[in-house]
Amino acid sequence: MLLAACQPEGRQESTFLALEVRDKDRLPLSPHVINNRAKPNASMMEEHKGVPLRFMVLDKRTLKIHRLEAPVGQRVVAPWGGALYPVAFVNDLVILEGSPRHGPDGYLNPAVWVTLEDGNGQPLHEGWLFHRDSAQTAWDHARYDLTFLGKVEPPAPAPTPGKGAQAAGAAARKRIPSSPTTSLPEPQDEGMDGGEPRD
Repeated sequence: MLLAACQPEGRQESTFLALEVRDKDRLPLSPHVINNRAKPNASMMEEHKGVPLRFMVLDKRTLKIHRLEAPVGQRVVAPWGGALYPVAFVNDLVILEGSPRHGPDGYLNPAVWVTLEDGNGQPLHEGWLFHRDSAQTAWDHARYDLTFLGKVEPPAPAPTPGKGAQAAGAAARKRIPSSPTTSLPEPQDEGMDGGEPRD
């Protein structure tokens, strides 16, 4: 009886209210939550335009892994039948008070702002993907997982022929002489056809 006197009369628990009644009493989101999503600014979109980026898409149904290369500012066909569109790339992203900025010198946080589209060109998802911590902005899709793998690194330059390269080649071909007490033949270079060792 004491508990009944403490409860306010005529009040229903929100769990048992109809959905339309519950949603009518819910406050709308603040404008800064809806509009300010740390979108990249114009300079971030132009800074690395055309730079190729690497992505990995896992099909959770077939366990097939798709590897994509997409230049910044260009759409590429994605495994889900739509498109992957990297809008901006920042090598040192910091988000302060809801705004994206470049980090301090020596700070490294590669991130890409992507727009994912369906087969009709309608956006499915947009936001930052981070190379160092891909779990921060996981794309919640029933079938596909998307991971940002970073920039496509250019191939290492081939050594130019010169004295340094010739000395390195001579050192690689140099053999350690066999011990005089053993009669084992010297080892041959791999890939030779069993002929005489080179000098």
